[in-house]
Amino acid sequence: MESLYQEVGRRLREARQAAGLTQSGLAGRVALSRTSITNIEQGRQRLTLDGLMRLAAGVGVAPGQLIPSGIVESPHIPPRKLRNLDPGEQAAVELVLRHAEAEAPRGAHGNT
Repeated sequence: MESLYQEVGRRLREARQAAGLTQSGLAGRVALSRTSITNIEQGRQRLTLDGLMRLAAGVGVAPGQLIPSGIVESPHIPPRKLRNLDPGEQAAVELVLRHAEAEAPRGAHGNT
């Protein structure tokens, strides 16, 4: 799971730099500290779904652009449930589901 946060952080850093923002500038846009932005970009700080959405908006990209490919394909939500969401929202939902699955106690998903 750590590599997911590192990849999201790398993508955030690239998007921030492409937008011409400093870490302090982005922090001001999304009501976080510069240290939090640094930690997120390094993959050391986990993100909430709303945090991911705010950061994406802060750098001017869709949330899905911050999430590695392959995350959107989920066996957990039938495609018809995702149909009305834009790709960024679909990716954000999938990120939350994968995180929850990884954090769930063994056996919580019917596995023993």
